[in-house]
Amino acid sequence: MRVNGQLRSRVGTGFVGVLVALCGSSVAVGERYVLIPTQMVAPDGSLVSDRAVVVEDGTIVRIGEASAFERDDDAIRIDGVLSPGLISLASSLGVTGANATSETVLPDLRVSDAFDPTDPNLALAVASGVTGAMIIPSPTNVVSGTSAFITTHAPEGEWFVDADGPMIFSFGPPVYDLNLGPTSRSGALVVLRNAMEAAKNTEGGSRLKEVIDGDRGAVAYCPAIDDVDAAFRLFDRYRVEVKIIHNEEARLLAEALESTPTPIAMGPFGFTTPSWQITGAAQVAETGSSVALIGGDGNDPVRALRTTASLAVRYGLDADAARRGMTSGAAAYAGVEDAVGSIERGRRADLVVFSGDPLRLDSSVLWVMVGGEWVARPASASPADEEFDFSDTMSESASKSEAR
Repeated sequence: MRVNGQLRSRVGTGFVGVLVALCGSSVAVGERYVLIPTQMVAPDGSLVSDRAVVVEDGTIVRIGEASAFERDDDAIRIDGVLSPGLISLASSLGVTGANATSETVLPDLRVSDAFDPTDPNLALAVASGVTGAMIIPSPTNVVSGTSAFITTHAPEGEWFVDADGPMIFSFGPPVYDLNLGPTSRSGALVVLRNAMEAAKNTEGGSRLKEVIDGDRGAVAYCPAIDDVDAAFRLFDRYRVEVKIIHNEEARLLAEALESTPTPIAMGPFGFTTPSWQITGAAQVAETGSSVALIGGDGNDPVRALRTTASLAVRYGLDADAARRGMTSGAAAYAGVEDAVGSIERGRRADLVVFSGDPLRLDSSVLWVMVGGEWVARPASASPADEEFDFSDTMSESASKSEAR
């Protein structure tokens, strides 16, 4: 259905109500339409004005000056900030039963095989503005398996943007096992080094060899700064560029990154997180390392992501960097920047309209678009608002996925 002339005027929460009344839980707005927001989040994370975004068949096909599209038949004026869909990193959305094994090296495990499209937290994520997530296996094995990148809404059952992504490695206490081993950081390093050496000398086929050859990304979960040092030393040995998940000792991490800028995922931060820990995001960014932000996967997963970003800015992180950390920077960290994460030509039309700057926690979600389909239009900031029921959308998506 195309947006009719009555809906081409200035758009705000009133338009949200009209769409809900007309279309129920989800609606494809049309093959082509033009969005003219008050402001837009640019790929570099800045807020820009006087922009129009043209979407056709679920893809962003053009970005231009708003004045050039004022008379376009498909133009829709939006009273809000148009942002790329937010991205949840190191996520457990939809993940059930991954890593239910006592083995320590699991390169053939794929978290996508443990994905459950009926997880109700997927609907909550959509309502909060998250349109994609890098899901990972539980980091309780030295080699934990491969991550995946999912969309949070897939009525046709096409959940995966990347079903077999970067390999997840884990260092530190989560992998220690007093009964089966390893029992220490040095023991874990021996296990991993042996596995990497075996893969290095393997002909074809080995997924760890894909990491060594640069054909598959590597992400290291490092709870302590000593784990970060261990990861750098080991992966440097094989000339593997590794991305790091670290949160606790960011000041020391920043010192370690001064000579080697590295993509870092940090968070979640909350209002009880020590200020010295939150300040680490700005310190890491000052080294030239890109900072991606992690939110929680609880009842309000993206509000937690926006809280993390807002607090990082309060304690020194540049606002543009914080917006990138939830969008384009997060997509780059997950290795899917050519598909999602920014409002650029050729990207999937995963878009969110906020009532204000997404870094402001009083800004609410007005619209959510996933793959060119309007899927969430809550009447308030609460994803649990009873005026909007996401269950029909998720049931439809899950049933089609199971049928496939």
